[in-house]
Amino acid sequence: MSREHHYRFFVHPENIIGDIFVNENKDLINQVRKVFRLKKGGTISVLDNSGYEYQVQIEELGKNMIQGKVIEKMLNKTNNNRKIVLYMPLLKGKNIDLILEKCTEIGVDAFCPILYQNSVIKASGVKERWKSIVREASEQCGRNTLPQIKDPQNLKNIFDAVSKDINIVCEGPLSPSISELKFNKDKNINIYIGPEGGFSDHELDLMHKNSFFFCSLNQNVLRAETACIVSLGYLVNMW
Repeated sequence: MSREHHYRFFVHPENIIGDIFVNENKDLINQVRKVFRLKKGGTISVLDNSGYEYQVQIEELGKNMIQGKVIEKMLNKTNNNRKIVLYMPLLKGKNIDLILEKCTEIGVDAFCPILYQNSVIKASGVKERWKSIVREASEQCGRNTLPQIKDPQNLKNIFDAVSKDINIVCEGPLSPSISELKFNKDKNINIYIGPEGGFSDHELDLMHKNSFFFCSLNQNVLRAETACIVSLGYLVNMW
């Protein structure tokens, strides 16, 4: 089965029973019928977010239901158990959408919004729109699993959970280049990008005390959304 199949959809595992696929999601049905203009006999690829991809031949397609037969099933395994988590700031406007879309395409494993002291935006939970952006980006770029979106947290509450990981803070042009960092590449990696107002002195002190690595990404000062994309792109391509 080709990963470049154009019609890819993430679905709930319960939509696939044996070799039968049934789905009543109106957004998916609308895409199949009106966007891709597929008909009975056409094929789509559906993914259950566990690594399995199914090629399905459409047998019934109505306004309220799509049903088909699984004609091929494939498990797409990754050779690397290491995870990369982006601890990102909450930003204004569509900048957060850009981070979610592009970092999903590059290969991040999880997003964790951080409520930094200088954050302009304060949020109490994950927005459904974020999940939609991540799902659509994953379907488009050929991923077989969705990156996780964690609930926003305060920086002071995460140190115990990340103590065994490699923690990399992208601070500014005065720090050593990210290319100069030396660390165990088999461990999980967490990337920390500051908010529009920068890290506070207290946050920097906490990260230093917890032995975080500090690095720069460029000679210039990057916007937060740019730093998220650049840092992730560099680390993903180290393997």
